Amino acid sequence: MKEVVWSAIGAGGENQYAVNDYSHIDEVLRMAEIYPNVTGAVLDDFFHREEAPGRNIGRHSVESVRNMQTKLHSFSKRKLDLWLVLYDYQLDIPSLDDYLNLFDIITFWTWEGSELSNMDANLKKCIRRTPNKKHMAGCYLWNYGERKPLTLDQMKYQLDRYYHWLRNGDIEGLIFCSNSTVPDPGIGEGVYIDHYNTLLNCVEYTKKWIAEVGDEIGSS
Repeated sequence: MKEVVWSAIGAGGENQYAVNDYSHIDEVLRMAEIYPNVTGAVLDDFFHREEAPGRNIGRHSVESVRNMQTKLHSFSKRKLDLWLVLYDYQLDIPSLDDYLNLFDIITFWTWEGSELSNMDANLKKCIRRTPNKKHMAGCYLWNYGERKPLTLDQMKYQLDRYYHWLRNGDIEGLIFCSNSTVPDPGIGEGVYIDHYNTLLNCVEYTKKWIAEVGDEIGSS
């Protein structure tokens, strides 16, 4: 890999990250000492879905994130970036600003496949909300938010928009979420096979898309 960004706070189901501002930031720094291609740390599923009384909107305090940023920016061998996973449904939460100012790179994701039709408007909102930041777009091959496959038409549509964003300079690059998920086996074998075939169609189409346009627009 030319560059590796390692997780300092993992997916939302990893409960240890909610205790005493625990993170893997020191492990990222340890790896960065060894490997010159480690260039930053990412906080995944960092914000809660909605505000609640007496609870930080983030899984860590603002001060905890500021400490992470300081450690990364002051790393002796090179400045390391702090990345954030930001979802479309979080764009209108007013209390994010103190956090957003601390990140170097915003990765923007559309959580529900049915919201892909609003991609352009939501990306513009994301950029307005996080000016002077680098932006990456996240690409799912599975409809996690609605717990079902993306249709091939949805896959084609989002890749078309990403191509436009890249050519237009709206984003720095794409992040493809490699699918390690499968449908719930409890939904029945016939439905399972149908979902799996739909998933494979999206995967194959995406592979061909990357092969066709990757050299033209660069790959990140």
